[in-house]
Amino acid sequence: MDEKSFNKLIKKNLYQVFIFTSPLPFPANFSVHSWVVTSNRGKVNRWEILHHKNLRGQKTDYLYLNLLKPSQRMNSIFRKNFCIKEEWNSKIVGYIEGKEGSTAEKFVKFMEKNALKYKMKHVYRLISGPNCHRFTNWAIGNFPESNLKLPWKAIDLGAYRN
Repeated sequence: MDEKSFNKLIKKNLYQVFIFTSPLPFPANFSVHSWVVTSNRGKVNRWEILHHKNLRGQKTDYLYLNLLKPSQRMNSIFRKNFCIKEEWNSKIVGYIEGKEGSTAEKFVKFMEKNALKYKMKHVYRLISGPNCHRFTNWAIGNFPESNLKLPWKAIDLGAYRN
C-alpha cells in the first residue's frame, strides 16, 4: 500500500487501528513481517519489532516507534542486509475504528501507554520468537473483541504470552 492511499484512510475524528503485513525476502519468504499502526484522531504511530537493535538512534532495543512511515514496506532495511532489489508491498490485514469509548480508542490508548514497555523487546528470534508477530499478537491479544488476527504466514513458533 502506498502512503498516499493510506493517508486517505485516516479520519481525524476517530480512533483507528491497522494491522499491516509485508512479505519477506528469501530465505525468510515463508513468512511476513507484521506491525501495528494507530491513529489517535489523526495522530498516526507505527509500532513494530525489527530484526536489528537500536536503528537510527532509537534506544528501544528491537522495538520501534515511527522508524518507518506507517505503510512503508521493509525494502530499505532488507536491501541493506541482503542486497536485493525486489519490491514487496505492504497491506492491511485487519482494521478497526471508533469514537470515544470504543475498542479502537482503548486499543490506541493501550499502545500509547504500554507498547514501549513491552517485556520482550530485548530479544529477537526469527522463527521461534519473540519476533514481530509475538508483539503484534500481544497487542491484539489485549483486545479479543476487536476480532483482529494475523494471517497464517505470521510465524512465531513460541507460545503466545501476554
